[in-house]
Amino acid sequence: RDDLFEISRVELRRINLQQESLGEGERLPAAGGEFDVMDGRDLAASMAGIASAARLNFVRTTQYMQTHFDRAASGARPEVWIDDLPNWQVMQRKRLRKDLSFARRTATAIEIVDADIDAYACHRLYAATVARHHGSERYRPAYFAALNSLARNSTRIGFFAAREGAVVRGFAVVALHGDLASYLHGAVDDDGRRQGISDLLLEKLIAYGRAGGARRFTFLSSPWTQAGLLHFKQKWGDTVGLSTTFDRGYGAFGYCAMLVSRWQSRHDRRMAERQDGQRPTNGGRQAN
Repeated sequence: RDDLFEISRVELRRINLQQESLGEGERLPAAGGEFDVMDGRDLAASMAGIASAARLNFVRTTQYMQTHFDRAASGARPEVWIDDLPNWQVMQRKRLRKDLSFARRTATAIEIVDADIDAYACHRLYAATVARHHGSERYRPAYFAALNSLARNSTRIGFFAAREGAVVRGFAVVALHGDLASYLHGAVDDDGRRQGISDLLLEKLIAYGRAGGARRFTFLSSPWTQAGLLHFKQKWGDTVGLSTTFDRGYGAFGYCAMLVSRWQSRHDRRMAERQDGQRPTNGGRQAN
């Protein structure tokens, strides 16, 4: 993964150099919100531009916080977000108020901190959560150490831990980009889940995002198979939609890779089509 990361940095530098010679109307869009609002034609043109500039055979982009499923997508997963963060209030959500009160009563020894965090203990919690869901680890201990270091030097990353004495019982990370706050990572130990420590950490992340000027807060996508995780996110969010993935292949190799990707994502695509067909007329908003 380190090698791939280094390659990505090289490619991005080369793309930036190439863009300096492009006209204003030819610039590639910045990652983030610009991708999310593109229609299919503009997105395809943007992906082709990235592929050409970086000399890639295969390009994947993701559009977040979509309220409808695009049939041209390779796949999609459910995503929950808060659409109006400045006006979002805990007091308007009865179940959430109850769960937070329970957490404060049962986790009295817990302190939520943003300094002197043992990043390697956070990785162990993350690894245990992945193993519990029979997944595979995508991040190594050094990644969490680097993320923790970045949070100490940038207000655009919030890294918080739930600590009982010297023991890390849970952690959560939020990233800010433009007017969007994104929940990146989080995990708690077995007892912490029963005590509601996850709710205490998320409350902290949302407050951090609001203080940082974010207008929306996304909990990002969840696998269709993890209904419990999706249900937990819905307790906090006010909107349920989709995180939609688009693949484009260029040349014979890229085209074959795109077909394989679509075949691997066929279950996600069927589930997204089913959710889209059952979507309420209010655009996916959930009742509190």
